Amino acid sequence: MIIPLCSDNETLEMIDLSWNHFRGKSAISLLQGLTVNTRLKRVNLSWNGLGDEGAMAIGEYLKQNHIVAELDVGNNRITTEGATCIANALQTNETLHVFKIGQNPIDVGGAMYMLNAINNDRSALKELDLTDICVDLSFDKIHKDMLQHRKILIRHGEVLGRLGLDQTKTVGLDPNERAALRALENFLQNDPMAILQMHVENKNLRLLDLFRDLDKNSDYMIGVEDLKRKVKAVGLDITDDKIDKLISRIDKGNDGLVDYSSLAGGKTETVLKQRRLSKTVIETFQANGRTSLPADLVATPILKFLMIRAPRVMEGLLSSTALDEKRRTP
Repeated sequence: MIIPLCSDNETLEMIDLSWNHFRGKSAISLLQGLTVNTRLKRVNLSWNGLGDEGAMAIGEYLKQNHIVAELDVGNNRITTEGATCIANALQTNETLHVFKIGQNPIDVGGAMYMLNAINNDRSALKELDLTDICVDLSFDKIHKDMLQHRKILIRHGEVLGRLGLDQTKTVGLDPNERAALRALENFLQNDPMAILQMHVENKNLRLLDLFRDLDKNSDYMIGVEDLKRKVKAVGLDITDDKIDKLISRIDKGNDGLVDYSSLAGGKTETVLKQRRLSKTVIETFQANGRTSLPADLVATPILKFLMIRAPRVMEGLLSSTALDEKRRTP
């Protein structure tokens, strides 16, 4: 009933098919019907479980349909592979104004595909919703460059590699506190193992999961070149020099192979350094008798990092900060 309506409709300009179970063949048939529709301008297909198979059909829809102006495919189990298919279609689409694909399991690389696809003179897109999808510093830079010559709203998740300690966030800290936070921030943003570890944690994974993905022979050995390609493929904001530094640290035999114990050993060294720097920050706060933190500092990723490492101390500071803010509110 619905699929013929989508293809034959001559009056409706908006349809909301969210929270249904369109997937597999039914999703493809639905999108084929939408492709030939000449009236629908707003289409909501969120929360359907379309998956990557549906994403391929979405790509064909956007290539062939020149009517739809707003499309929502959020929460549909679309991965980076599916996002790439859609991005290829967005490169040539000239009619879509609003595209929502947030809350899908798309990685940093997939987000970059999307951004590059609409970064051209043909695109009419005014809003791109990537809610809860992490991006990196390269994405952030291109986005800011786009805003210099084009009005577009882009929502996205956390910017990986940016810990948020600009000057405005540290107003209210004394020099020793600021120096301790800067030392931790510099380490987390420049140490290659720390960058890799934070990426893995942001994905709710373990370093072992990354290793197993590359260990095709199940012999607890992976090739250095395979590891290099993997680090680049996941979209980490990390230079070739830093990758080489990481490899030299864990390729103990300098034979082009890394075993899991070497990788785990490199992680242990990094974790110990993180703990020392985090402890210095906490001890500096305590030495100054600090009972609360500047409100602007609370929302930064580096404070979230400290919350994981020293939850009891940080919870006390953050609860006092919230209480102070409440007292100041008229």
